[in-house]
Amino acid sequence: MRNFEVADTIFDHCDFSNTEMIGASFHRVLFKNCKLIGTNFAESVFVDCQFEACLADFSSFSYASFKVAALTQSSFIQSDFFEINWQHLTLENCDFTAANWFNLTRQKSPILYRWVMNAVRYEGYCG
Repeated sequence: MRNFEVADTIFDHCDFSNTEMIGASFHRVLFKNCKLIGTNFAESVFVDCQFEACLADFSSFSYASFKVAALTQSSFIQSDFFEINWQHLTLENCDFTAANWFNLTRQKSPILYRWVMNAVRYEGYCG
């Protein structure tokens, strides 16, 4: 699926693993307890959206835009956040082990790096 729009929706216990959602537009959407392993959200827009208790390991959010979004109690192990554009992005109790946060673009928000360091759960060797 490419270039589609979803608004005012709750996805609860849905499995979107390995789905292509490139260029999608999400407005007031809640992903709750969803399985999003390997999902490609590249170039998507998230406005007033939440990811709550989701498993989104190996997913791609490259070139995505987050405007008033929250990622809470979710796993994003080895996920790509390459060149994301963000404004008011909240990260809480998430696992970003080995995630790629290269070349972020911040728009009028507190420093993401502080939030990331508070949200990351390190496992194994951290030398």
